Amino acid sequence: MAIAGVGVAGCRLAQHHQLSVAASLKMSHMRHLAVHTDRDTITRIQGMPAILLNADAWGVAAVMPWLADCKALYVLADIGDWRVGSIATPALVRLAREAGLHTVALVGMPFEWEGERRSTAALHAL
Repeated sequence: MAIAGVGVAGCRLAQHHQLSVAASLKMSHMRHLAVHTDRDTITRIQGMPAILLNADAWGVAAVMPWLADCKALYVLADIGDWRVGSIATPALVRLAREAGLHTVALVGMPFEWEGERRSTAALHAL
């Protein structure tokens, strides 16, 4: 099983999850990955592989070798993050499903106070 964190919130969730299950032998088969378009965010992620994408999510196929022998992918994302979440999340889910993986995406929608641009991007991505 694999967990990919997409965007700032998704990367933080994946990192937190990895740290919380690191000591558990039952969860040792899980893989964690951070996916983002921002180099600074990627460099702050420690202890798990990270993939840096272009702003248009070109290169999301680089995730597929990491998923080579997985049967399921859970994607944690902030879909209102117009820089990566709304672009990379649908692309990653599409690739994983085409590869035959059971795919679940847990996405956070923006709050009303975060602005119309984030809400519009999230609705478009859905």
